Amino acid sequence: MATNLDKLIAAIPTAENGQVISREYHNSIRDALVEINKLISAAPGAADTSMTFAPNFLPIIDAGVRSPEWSLSIGIASKPGPAARGWFPVQLPDGGSIKSMTVTGQRSGTVLSCQVRLVRQTIADATAAPMIIISLKNVAGQPFKVTGEVSGASLPIIQDFQTVNNDKYQYFVVAELQGAATDAVVDLYAIQVAFATP
Repeated sequence: MATNLDKLIAAIPTAENGQVISREYHNSIRDALVEINKLISAAPGAADTSMTFAPNFLPIIDAGVRSPEWSLSIGIASKPGPAARGWFPVQLPDGGSIKSMTVTGQRSGTVLSCQVRLVRQTIADATAAPMIIISLKNVAGQPFKVTGEVSGASLPIIQDFQTVNNDKYQYFVVAELQGAATDAVVDLYAIQVAFATP
């Protein structure tokens, strides 16, 4: 059974010496190339995909002091008071290329600072570096959806951040809220990490 690509290739005229190459030649080749590009883009390992994580934040304890925690219910992390800190691990496909992180939720009222970060930490010495930082201080909407991309000081650093290396690093999401007014609402519904598979 002939595929669409087979039909498009068959439609490309055969060139003969002395013939003028017309727009039909060009356009038929272009149509075939467009179809080839679609097939390549849909091939395994080429298409972007994403993983969605519930904001199931674990407590953060620094020097024996436990930070204020997010209030958790099924699939939602909420502002429990003026401040909250938490983290959870994410398992990403080794060799994948991280494209972005998206945070979905709702926010209203006065908030001094609210950030969600994708962080990697070296297994050897626990050195941590934020790869994506999303500020929710001024977003509004019921719900909001904010996307941030991998950033770094230079292109080589960005490319290094983008490549998932589970032999060398572990990955986690951190969410920190500070200075929330009594009537402020901050609810986090989901964290999505988009990447190209290896």
